[in-house]
Amino acid sequence: FLDALNFSFWNFPSGENKQYEVTYKDITYTGYLAFCAAVCRTLDSGTPLTTPTFYADVTENQLSTFLMGDNQVVCPLVKERVSCLHQIGEVLKKKFDNSFVNCITHCERYGEHKAQKLLNLVRNEFPCFRDEAEYQPIACKPAVKVSFMKRAQILIADVWSLFEGQGHGRPPTLPVERHDRACHIQVAERHRSGAGPSYVEERLGTPRAGPHADR
Repeated sequence: FLDALNFSFWNFPSGENKQYEVTYKDITYTGYLAFCAAVCRTLDSGTPLTTPTFYADVTENQLSTFLMGDNQVVCPLVKERVSCLHQIGEVLKKKFDNSFVNCITHCERYGEHKAQKLLNLVRNEFPCFRDEAEYQPIACKPAVKVSFMKRAQILIADVWSLFEGQGHGRPPTLPVERHDRACHIQVAERHRSGAGPSYVEERLGTPRAGPHADR
């Protein structure tokens, strides 16, 4: 849920256009942490916002209300976020019994290549994770597709962090091929940089979410 909607939280304050901020437990957050704070606030109210069967049918008005910022500043790109949630919820319902954990389990049979397989699964099954664009470096030449896949990589890193490197989050046994090792280097770098779930939990004062990987 969090990784799927991890994009574009910044407004450019001018006139009526205010910056998106959320105050949670007496601390005001901006950017991605503001989004996380709004999600935590919604979960605290008893709304199962991060449950696939719930967000698969969430409306634009509902999500806007759940993510509402301070001073009634609306979270940017709510319509696009609802589209992502509906797409993910539908795929999880049809193919993975309403749980992303089953996506992880599906890839574990590939052993030392499971990180790369999970990255491919996310890209192939969930189009909203395809951070891609057409780039034409030279005029009159065919455009080429450029793929960053940043959110998909962050998702895999967060799986590792949420499960504390154990169980579903256990990295492959060495030796591994170069491409899979690269995936796990990115996992380690994200964890070290303080951008993963443990950082968010520390900042927001929320418990670890190991049993609730769909969040």
